[in-house]
Amino acid sequence: NAALTAALEVATVKEAPAGLIQYYFDSAYQSVQMQAAQYGMDAETFCYYFFGGDATTVANMIASENAKSAILLQYIANVENLNVDDTELDKLIAEFAAENESTVEEVTQNADRDLLREYFMNEKVFDFLLANGNCTETPISSAE
Repeated sequence: NAALTAALEVATVKEAPAGLIQYYFDSAYQSVQMQAAQYGMDAETFCYYFFGGDATTVANMIASENAKSAILLQYIANVENLNVDDTELDKLIAEFAAENESTVEEVTQNADRDLLREYFMNEKVFDFLLANGNCTETPISSAE
């Protein structure tokens, strides 16, 4: 996302807490495994080939960057009053379910409320940055 990239270029998050990095590690490692599978490789081979390191190190790097991004997004949400309270969360989950031809129960069964709250807060922050920042999101076009 161009807005987050631009914000990260001007903001400094020196180091994320170890617990927050660990929170993002599992999803980062799963992402590495899925990418490796797309190339018909195991995670270790994929990471050595594309990143020059082992899968755990690469997942830790990704998790660290994700944690830093989360800190920045939460900071912006706090400053700009973009946090999602319980009432708004219920409304957003219902809208999300309807848009995706699902039910609230199915949505909340697949993701806990804290993850959904973070997702919707991030969307609000991205919208805020795009509306108020000096960056634009460039659509990805296919190679000619």
